[in-house]
Amino acid sequence: LYYSYLLLLQFYLELEFFKVSPSHKWKIVAPHCLPYIPYYLCLMSDNDRKNTTVLFNGDCEICSKEICVYQTYGAKKGLPIDFKDINATDLNSLGLTRDETSRQLHVIKNYELFKGVKAFVVLWNEMPRYRILAKIFSLPAVSQISQFLYYHVIARYLYWRDMKRLEN
Repeated sequence: LYYSYLLLLQFYLELEFFKVSPSHKWKIVAPHCLPYIPYYLCLMSDNDRKNTTVLFNGDCEICSKEICVYQTYGAKKGLPIDFKDINATDLNSLGLTRDETSRQLHVIKNYELFKGVKAFVVLWNEMPRYRILAKIFSLPAVSQISQFLYYHVIARYLYWRDMKRLEN
């Protein structure tokens, strides 16, 4: 009887959600709020489709130019990537600070935060043209060397330029 009740409840939820416009996308999730129902359908709006968010420093000339290339390519291909300037974004809601995010590139994919070279690899994996770069920079030796150079040389230089610009 209990199992029958759960099946009926799940069926009812599915019927209610299917009454919504057919232009919406659907996905199956297992929420923590309904532990006794294994799966239910929930509505996924177009904003939810953008499951990759790139946080970049829009005030940095070098960063802006590079991100502009990715942003233009992503928009042209209709890729689900959201680009957010750290200077115009509420970073507290993400649990980050401006100082932290201005030090290196941050990418959030499926609620997981990636920094530095790993963030670039995640971003490049989302773009067909750049997937070869993602594969190259995912190789163990290349990954370790590039992370070292990015964090200790490139990111420090860009952060220093940003701090110098803010002082003036």
